[in-house]
Amino acid sequence: MNQKNLYKRIGWEPIQVAQNAEKAVNGTGNLNWVQILETSYRLYCSGQQLEKYGKKMQQGQEPDIIKLKTIFNQFNTGKSNRMPLSQITGDEIPFIETGWQVIDDHLGGLPIVGLIVVAGNPGCW
Repeated sequence: MNQKNLYKRIGWEPIQVAQNAEKAVNGTGNLNWVQILETSYRLYCSGQQLEKYGKKMQQGQEPDIIKLKTIFNQFNTGKSNRMPLSQITGDEIPFIETGWQVIDDHLGGLPIVGLIVVAGNPGCW
């Protein structure tokens, strides 16, 4: 497939992102991966919501214009009811040792807050 057909098929933006990624991998560019992931997530979620309304419209149902406007506004502003990845900072979770060397070495112990479920297949033959 030549480049002109590729542009027609998937559009310009994915190709440009791929070219920028290539530059970043080769050390000639600088990508903001958090921004790319946030944009991809926004596109995906908006597409999912619009797809639901599209199917309802194909079945003859009237769309809720206010909800459609909300979807478009969330996409355009980048604001939604979810926290953006760029605002999340990692914290270290405090663990306490169990006294079982294997568990402590592999998991670091058990978290002080939360729940860990350790499971496996029973010894069936």
